[in-house]
Formats: sequence, C-alpha cells, structure tokens
Amino acid sequence: MNYQLPPNLPLKWQEPFSRDELDNWGKNHAKPRSLYGKHSYPAVYRFVFPECGDANGRHTPCYVGEAKNLSRRLARHFKAGKGFSKNPDGEWDAPEGWRVRGAIQNSIGRFVFQVLEITGKVNFNCVTFEADTIPPPLDNVFIRRLLENWAILYSKCVDHLHPLNSNWPREPNSLHDSLKRIRKKTAKNTD
Repeated sequence: MNYQLPPNLPLKWQEPFSRDELDNWGKNHAKPRSLYGKHSYPAVYRFVFPECGDANGRHTPCYVGEAKNLSRRLARHFKAGKGFSKNPDGEWDAPEGWRVRGAIQNSIGRFVFQVLEITGKVNFNCVTFEADTIPPPLDNVFIRRLLENWAILYSKCVDHLHPLNSNWPREPNSLHDSLKRIRKKTAKNTD
C-alpha cells in the first residue's frame, strides 16, 4: 500500500517489505533476504504501530527516523540490546531512549514499515533537490534530517499519528510560540 503525500511535494511513502517478510522478522527474528544489498542506501523511514491506549488516550504510535545505511539501521532496531528485559506479561521493556526497539519487539510484526521516496523536484524554503540529483539528495545528512523532521510533523499533523520520537508536550502549532519563549529568556538575561 502506498500513501500519497500532498500533491505539491513529490514525496510518497513506499513499503519495501512484504507483510510476510515483516511478520516473519517480527515473530521469528528472520531478517528479509533483501535486507542487505537491496536496502543498503540512505533513507528516511517510518514504523506505524497498531493503535493503543495509555495515559495519553487512544492513539496510533509511529517512529520516524533517518539512516545513512537503512539495512544496518533496521538490523539494530530489530535486535534487543543491553538493558532490555521482559516484563511479567512477556513484553519487552526498553530503557529510556530505545522506545522504537521496544515497540518493534512488542508489536510481534504487527506494524507497517515505510520508506520516503522522492519522486520529483522538492523545494523546501529554497533548499531544492530531486531524486536524480548527483550526488543523491539522501546522501546528504542535512537533507535526510530536513526530511525526517518534515515527516515527523506530517505524521503528527496530517496523518494524526503519535510520533514516539517527538517530545512536544502539545501540538507543534507554531514556531512563533518557541521564539516568544526564547525572547523572554533573552530579555531576562540582559536585564
């Protein structure tokens, strides 16, 4: 299934692995054969997990990330590391900062994995690039992080997902609010 982003931005989410590959990886820890080689490229990616309920109410969690080498990053996400333990319900508890690994382990393969694809010319406030630019745009860490941050906002504000890697206490509704807080702090320090 492909998700089309706004028509003015030639970006879309692609699902590079089949449902069977993800189920097998999540349940049996069997990496897809195509992981190394075919998926060893820089990327912006997203995991969308099943809807859940917690202290914040009902929401659909997701995780957006960027990687210089997607296959290596995914291998790390799927591997339980130091500090992980199973709770009495048999679910993995992840240490602080490792929420995506715990969510992957707890989902048992019930998630959607997507990679952001550039399908044409993109212009973000005078930063212009396209898929066939040389060198490829996602080789540039600045562009990957620009797209990652855009994808976090898009996931939260348009797709109405709950990004696990977003620490905003409320909707990221305006840069203006952030600037006002900075100006207040600066004004207090100069008095």
